[in-house]
Amino acid sequence: MRIRRKPIRITESQGHLPFRTKNAGFLSYANPLERRIFGILSGMFLLLSITYVYFLASSVGYVSVRGEIVQKTRILSGQTAILEAAYLARAVDMTESYAVSRGLSPAGKQEFVERAANLTLDR
Repeated sequence: MRIRRKPIRITESQGHLPFRTKNAGFLSYANPLERRIFGILSGMFLLLSITYVYFLASSVGYVSVRGEIVQKTRILSGQTAILEAAYLARAVDMTESYAVSRGLSPAGKQEFVERAANLTLDR
Protein backbone atom coordinates (compact mmCIF):
# COMPACT_ATOMS: atom_id res chain seq x y z
CA MET A 1 0.00 0.00 0.00
CA ARG A 2 1.23 3.43 -0.95
CA ILE A 3 1.21 6.42 1.29
CA ARG A 4 -0.11 9.59 -0.24
CA ARG A 5 1.68 12.74 0.68
CA LYS A 6 0.26 16.19 0.60
CA PRO A 7 1.96 18.66 -1.74
CA ILE A 8 4.37 20.98 -0.04
CA ARG A 9 3.17 24.55 0.09
CA ILE A 10 5.61 27.36 0.59
CA THR A 11 4.26 30.47 2.23
CA GLU A 12 5.32 33.94 1.17
CA SER A 13 7.52 34.41 4.22
CA GLN A 14 9.19 31.04 3.62
CA GLY A 15 9.74 31.99 -0.01
CA HIS A 16 12.14 34.74 1.07
CA LEU A 17 14.29 32.40 3.09
CA PRO A 18 17.60 31.33 1.56
CA PHE A 19 16.49 27.69 1.15
CA ARG A 20 15.00 28.18 -2.30
CA THR A 21 17.05 27.18 -5.31
CA LYS A 22 14.60 28.43 -7.94
CA ASN A 23 15.58 31.89 -9.25
CA ALA A 24 18.56 31.95 -6.92
CA GLY A 25 20.54 35.02 -7.85
CA PHE A 26 22.20 37.84 -6.07
CA LEU A 27 18.87 39.69 -5.92
CA SER A 28 16.92 36.73 -4.54
CA TYR A 29 17.60 37.85 -0.97
CA ALA A 30 16.87 41.53 -1.58
CA ASN A 31 13.66 43.16 -0.55
CA PRO A 32 11.51 44.95 -3.19
CA LEU A 33 12.90 48.40 -2.39
CA GLU A 34 16.46 47.20 -2.88
CA ARG A 35 15.49 45.56 -6.18
CA ARG A 36 13.84 48.75 -7.39
CA ILE A 37 16.86 50.85 -6.39
CA PHE A 38 19.17 48.39 -8.13
CA GLY A 39 17.03 48.49 -11.27
CA ILE A 40 16.98 52.29 -11.33
CA LEU A 41 20.74 52.52 -10.81
CA SER A 42 21.36 49.89 -13.48
CA GLY A 43 19.17 51.77 -15.93
CA MET A 44 20.92 55.05 -15.17
CA PHE A 45 24.32 53.42 -15.62
CA LEU A 46 23.25 51.97 -18.96
CA LEU A 47 21.85 55.31 -20.13
CA LEU A 48 24.99 57.18 -19.09
CA SER A 49 27.20 54.59 -20.78
CA ILE A 50 25.28 54.93 -24.05
CA THR A 51 25.40 58.74 -23.96
CA TYR A 52 29.12 58.66 -23.16
CA VAL A 53 29.83 56.44 -26.18
CA TYR A 54 27.62 58.66 -28.38
CA PHE A 55 29.35 61.88 -27.35
CA LEU A 56 32.78 60.30 -27.67
CA ALA A 57 32.00 59.09 -31.20
CA SER A 58 30.51 62.43 -32.21
CA SER A 59 33.55 64.35 -30.92
CA VAL A 60 35.85 62.11 -32.96
CA GLY A 61 33.64 62.76 -35.99
CA TYR A 62 33.77 66.51 -35.41
CA VAL A 63 37.57 66.41 -35.20
CA SER A 64 37.82 64.62 -38.55
CA VAL A 65 35.36 67.05 -40.18
CA ARG A 66 37.34 69.98 -38.78
CA GLY A 67 40.52 68.54 -40.33
CA GLU A 68 38.79 68.35 -43.71
CA ILE A 69 37.56 71.95 -43.36
CA VAL A 70 41.07 73.18 -42.51
CA GLN A 71 42.45 71.37 -45.55
CA LYS A 72 39.80 72.92 -47.85
CA THR A 73 40.54 76.34 -46.33
CA ARG A 74 44.23 75.94 -47.14
CA ILE A 75 43.43 74.95 -50.72
CA LEU A 76 41.05 77.89 -51.18
CA SER A 77 43.46 80.39 -49.66
CA GLY A 78 46.19 79.10 -51.98
CA GLN A 79 43.92 79.51 -55.01
CA THR A 80 42.97 83.01 -53.82
CA ALA A 81 46.66 83.94 -53.53
CA ILE A 82 47.29 82.71 -57.09
CA LEU A 83 44.35 84.77 -58.41
CA GLU A 84 45.48 87.87 -56.49
CA ALA A 85 48.99 87.54 -57.89
CA ALA A 86 47.62 87.25 -61.42
CA TYR A 87 45.41 90.31 -60.84
CA LEU A 88 48.29 92.40 -59.52
CA ALA A 89 50.52 91.32 -62.43
CA ARG A 90 47.88 92.41 -64.94
CA ALA A 91 47.01 95.59 -63.02
CA VAL A 92 50.60 96.81 -63.36
CA ASP A 93 50.48 96.35 -67.14
CA MET A 94 47.08 98.08 -67.49
CA THR A 95 47.51 101.52 -68.99
CA GLU A 96 45.04 103.92 -70.53
CA SER A 97 46.30 103.27 -74.06
CA TYR A 98 45.94 99.48 -73.55
CA ALA A 99 42.37 99.93 -72.25
CA VAL A 100 41.41 102.09 -75.26
CA SER A 101 42.92 99.48 -77.62
CA ARG A 102 40.72 96.82 -75.96
CA GLY A 103 37.55 98.86 -76.64
CA LEU A 104 37.12 100.64 -73.34
CA SER A 105 36.37 104.37 -73.33
CA PRO A 106 36.80 106.95 -70.61
CA ALA A 107 33.74 107.70 -68.53
CA GLY A 108 31.91 110.94 -69.28
CA LYS A 109 30.68 113.38 -66.73
CA GLN A 110 30.28 111.68 -63.39
CA GLU A 111 27.17 112.30 -61.36
CA PHE A 112 26.79 111.33 -57.72
CA VAL A 113 23.50 110.83 -55.90
CA GLU A 114 22.89 112.17 -52.43
CA ARG A 115 20.02 111.49 -50.08
CA ALA A 116 18.14 114.37 -48.62
CA ALA A 117 17.33 112.54 -45.36
CA ASN A 118 17.95 109.22 -43.67
CA LEU A 119 15.49 106.45 -44.41
CA THR A 120 14.62 105.52 -40.85
CA LEU A 121 11.32 105.08 -39.09
CA ASP A 122 10.54 107.86 -36.64
CA ARG A 123 8.49 106.92 -33.62
